[in-house]
Amino acid sequence: MRSGCVRRRCITTFATKDDILDALLAGTVDDPLQLARELLAGSEPAAPRLHVLIVSDVTQLCGNRWNLGALYLLPEVRLERFEEFRLRAKSCGSVIGSWPAVSSPSATGRSMPTICRSGWSNR
Repeated sequence: MRSGCVRRRCITTFATKDDILDALLAGTVDDPLQLARELLAGSEPAAPRLHVLIVSDVTQLCGNRWNLGALYLLPEVRLERFEEFRLRAKSCGSVIGSWPAVSSPSATGRSMPTICRSGWSNR
């Protein structure tokens, strides 16, 4: 991958389409994972911290011009090439699940990480 700036525009060149997909997917998980870790260290009750994380994640996925969350559904994401992304996505649910107030099953019988990222925690 190469980067450069031309006429006040930043341009990144990717070698393959998979590199583009990987960069887009990473952008949807890395920030929420970092925020989840920061919120875990907080002393506030778990419910407001979880609310902050959910609002941030939904805003990121739905607030952009393009629906990056739809990329999770692409068959290519199941390839070995994207295993690192899937592990990071699962670790976000694991961080949330380590909060004492959300790690016990809810009224639905499912833990919060399973509800929040059911597409990843069930794989």
